[in-house]
Amino acid sequence: MVASALFFVRYALVLLYGIVLSAAFAGVEATRRNALILGALFALCGIAQVVVLVTCNETLVWYTYPLLGHAPLVALLCIHYRKRILTALAAVTTAYLCCQPVKWVAETVDTFTSNPALAQAAAIIALVILGFFAARDASESLSSLFNRENRDVLVFCMVPFTYYVFDYAVSVYSDLWSSYSGAVAEFLPAVLCLAFTISCVAYHRVIEEKARLEERDRLIAIAIEQQTREVEAVRRGEKEMRLLRHDMRLLLNNVSRCLDEGDVENARKMLSGYVEDIDATKVQRWCGNDIVNYIIADCHSRCEAKGIAFEPAVEIAELPVDELTFASILSNALDNAINAQEKLPADQRRIKLSIKISNGRLLLSMKNSCLAAPRFVDGMPVTKEAGHGYGTQSIRYMTERLGGSCQFSAEGGQFLLRVAAEL
Repeated sequence: MVASALFFVRYALVLLYGIVLSAAFAGVEATRRNALILGALFALCGIAQVVVLVTCNETLVWYTYPLLGHAPLVALLCIHYRKRILTALAAVTTAYLCCQPVKWVAETVDTFTSNPALAQAAAIIALVILGFFAARDASESLSSLFNRENRDVLVFCMVPFTYYVFDYAVSVYSDLWSSYSGAVAEFLPAVLCLAFTISCVAYHRVIEEKARLEERDRLIAIAIEQQTREVEAVRRGEKEMRLLRHDMRLLLNNVSRCLDEGDVENARKMLSGYVEDIDATKVQRWCGNDIVNYIIADCHSRCEAKGIAFEPAVEIAELPVDELTFASILSNALDNAINAQEKLPADQRRIKLSIKISNGRLLLSMKNSCLAAPRFVDGMPVTKEAGHGYGTQSIRYMTERLGGSCQFSAEGGQFLLRVAAEL
């Protein structure tokens, strides 16, 4: 008698558990109004199932449960809350999957105690605990996943949806599960293996796309920063030119006076100084590509500020490969080279950069002084310092995206990077 009463309590809690978790996984907000709507659905589904139980039998209740419990919930999520059918199905089948640990607890307790009442009580306790943590800790993440693009939702709902169909097919609508068929027993592990593989591939692609977008955003920020610096340099040059033009009349008068007095040498010195002042207002460019030029210009100014001898040799007018990808390689290489100079004496700080095209390949060569040769693993320099080592990894990744190769080496206090990209 006690076991039967506890069974009906557990049955009602499972229905409520499934409705609440499905709504939470679909992204329904936990408001008073939504609680009343879900409570009304719980009452209607419960009444419908009680009617079937009283008028027919318990077996028919299990047969019609998808129609009396899950279908109304999917309809509510789609019609009232305007969720996509795929989102609703993913939320409901995932909530159904979350009921399986409760079943396992009940079966385990019953197996070891042979006490149905104790097994039902253990299931109720597990249901309450699991429901609390699932709603609190998992609902936000799952609702975010299930409201993304259909492609992503399909990847993550593959397992719960397959298990839902599998469970009803072999446990409710047939006795295949109890027949111990090898094909049935191996079906679910095969699907889980396939789903795991697909999830890993999809996750890798998402991470790769995220890294690509972050790198592009970083390069755009670099370009904007360099453009701002170049605009400031142009403005400074224009201001200096205005001052030079303002002083030009006075200069010409002084030169004319010197010539009248026969002081040719002094006049020549004044003109020479004026020409040097004009040349100083010129904005230096190393390459016709704006982003590459901005990166080199920024490196040049940083090296001047830190007392580093920077020797760029750029022998290309335009960039024949994807400019953002190449700019990422160049920016990381220069950053690493500048950082390596900080521990060196001022007279040993030196960076040499060469960019040219040879034999149908774009070649980048970077040589810089270093205090000590880094440790290499599989041809890649590695470091134990926190926050370091990502630059060289990014260089290799971006070089491979260009279909090229890169090589790192260190010898005689010099660190050398070579990058070759096919055109």
